[in-house]
Amino acid sequence: MYQIAKGLTERGIDTCVITTGKDTTIENIKVRGVQSLESIFGESDDVIRVLDEEGPDLVVKLMGATSFLRIRRRIFRPVVGILTSPLYTTREVMGVGLDEFIRHGNYLWIHLIGALVPDALVRRAGSNYGTIVVLSEKNRDRLVKTGITTDVVTIPPGIDSFDLELPGPECVKKVRATINPEDLPLILYFTSPLTVRGTDVLMKAFAQVRETIPAKLVFLSRMDYPELNKDVNLLKRLATQKGVIDSVEFVTRTLSRSEVKEFLSAADVVCLPFKLVLSDVPISILEAKTLGKPVVSTNIAGIPEMLGVGGYSVDRNNVDALAEKIHSILNNSNNRGNLSELKERPIVGYRTWDRVTREFHVMVENLVGSK
Repeated sequence: MYQIAKGLTERGIDTCVITTGKDTTIENIKVRGVQSLESIFGESDDVIRVLDEEGPDLVVKLMGATSFLRIRRRIFRPVVGILTSPLYTTREVMGVGLDEFIRHGNYLWIHLIGALVPDALVRRAGSNYGTIVVLSEKNRDRLVKTGITTDVVTIPPGIDSFDLELPGPECVKKVRATINPEDLPLILYFTSPLTVRGTDVLMKAFAQVRETIPAKLVFLSRMDYPELNKDVNLLKRLATQKGVIDSVEFVTRTLSRSEVKEFLSAADVVCLPFKLVLSDVPISILEAKTLGKPVVSTNIAGIPEMLGVGGYSVDRNNVDALAEKIHSILNNSNNRGNLSELKERPIVGYRTWDRVTREFHVMVENLVGSK
């Protein structure tokens, strides 16, 4: 939402963002703070009050699957919804396994509730929106199949100019020498260590790979809160049980975006074997792909659409398939981390946030102009 608000502001659209917190201004974007955004009936009274004060021609609202449970209309202005979460089936949610519900039910129940929303409610709540923007064709197909009559438009996310800037070769060499002094094939995972993101599956797959290929596995574990230590400790126990603890490293300190990019550039393959994703199209996959890295993920939500050339998908929770794919990539000498190849990585073809906001701008102008 920040990138879209920034792009619209740069194009001369008077933009105001409503969020929890205090009133402020961020990069010329007006921000109105409220205590809460929603109630069980829909938008909170605070949000309605701010909308009445600002008097916008168009309201853009972030949505999740459970947004379709709120069928009461409280905003009597043109509204565009941006559906960021995947529309899962009940089978897909339950497919993460009972152990995940025991460990991370607080993350999963919201997806299960969303999967149980009847099509009739989706159609009813969807009628409150003039247009619903989705991030993948798969989500668009699923939403259209509910029989919704609202216009559904696919606008995938993009990357910013920082993502296209390659790190210096010397910095990358230093990182690789630090975390991988033996210069073994390097497999890297980054973002949260939650096992619902497939980190335990990756550990088991790595153990299989290590049976035939000397390799190193590095987790860049973003520790957003202390409870994540439970997942890291679980992964360490699993590595010990599998006899690969000496070949696994956890980086749990806070890293800057530049440092994350250097780690990614030092890797031979990036593995993100999600069991379930909160966002329909995880930006982490785009961040790795822009560096020209082979990326292995799973065929859930909008991920297969993101992978494209140089990306590979396997069934989630499939340890054997993941191990086989990693093994295949590492056996191909052309995929080894040749730092000189980073300079030759083509940057054309990637969707930038500038392109995304241009598309969004055209849609906004059409909607406002047709009022």
